[in-house]
Amino acid sequence: MKPDSTTAPAGATALTTTDDAEILAAWQRMSELRQEIDAIDDTDQDDHLWEAFGRDEHVIQGSVAATIVGAEIQLWCHLLHTMPSADDERAVLARDIARFFDREGEYDWTERLVFSAIRSLRAIGGAA
Repeated sequence: MKPDSTTAPAGATALTTTDDAEILAAWQRMSELRQEIDAIDDTDQDDHLWEAFGRDEHVIQGSVAATIVGAEIQLWCHLLHTMPSADDERAVLARDIARFFDREGEYDWTERLVFSAIRSLRAIGGAA
């Protein structure tokens, strides 16, 4: 099974897939918005960008993921709120799980559990 697809339940005669397009698009926009925010020197001028970022977070939070990638992104979205540095946040937006396992001891148990869940999702569906 591909990580961005769903399988039909046993005995199903028809398959409908949902590709989590809204979750994926919101995550992409968040990544792009963060780059824009980082490029602005004057923090008074980035309020509208943070508001858009927040709207996309709500899209991700309010969605029910239908794919492994969609569920993984929801976990990454959680991690954005627990990271101690802007560099860590950028690594979250890049979905760079290897970076976090290389430095796993630097994070609290909560984050480490989420890292493990992401690793498990990737094992189920292949690296996403």
